[in-house]
Amino acid sequence: MTSVNILAAAYDAGVEEEYFRLESNASFRKEFRQVISLLDKYVQPGNTVIDIGSGPGRYSEYLLNRNCIVGAVDISGRSLEALSVRINGIFGNKFLFAGVDCATNVGWIASGSADAVLLMGPLYHLISRDERLSALCHAYRILKPGGVLFSGFMCPDASGNQRMKDATRECITEVMFQGFPVEQYRCSPCCASEMITGSGFHISEVQTLGLNPSDQFIIVSTKM
Repeated sequence: MTSVNILAAAYDAGVEEEYFRLESNASFRKEFRQVISLLDKYVQPGNTVIDIGSGPGRYSEYLLNRNCIVGAVDISGRSLEALSVRINGIFGNKFLFAGVDCATNVGWIASGSADAVLLMGPLYHLISRDERLSALCHAYRILKPGGVLFSGFMCPDASGNQRMKDATRECITEVMFQGFPVEQYRCSPCCASEMITGSGFHISEVQTLGLNPSDQFIIVSTKM
């Protein structure tokens, strides 16, 4: 299987685990609260949001409940099915679509159609630089001028050695998820910031996520 097929199969097998992950321990619960706080800060009710890499739709569902107009994209068809079943049509035309696709293949989403784009998972699953830049290029295209991008990243894994983590700009690791070997791209906040600004965005803030400040972070940026 290709890396995309492996990732899709892994997340198809782990829909329930992924949905409940953000409430499974104190660190994940803090991560969820932090992201929600940023969404509340930058996204207004009535805004159009495209959630690329939505998984089973934790953030999509939250935004729909805030009266946003939401489109969800993920490589896992079962994750999107779970989202669609859960919301069961109650949001009507506020839920634009549930599209099975990769973050590098969303040319079908209209340019300048969104007030905000979420890339909370794809950038650490896209292993090549060209793939990451492609995803960011699509996000830039989809956003309206002044639109907001939320990008999730994972820090380099150096077995708990903070000095090594600080010195490592980027690396590739592999974890087993649902019995599948899943590759992860990890990078420092400095490296990620260069990637974001190099794609035409202006960084508004960078925030570490969860209880371990050297594990994950989010960059909020705007389309110039």
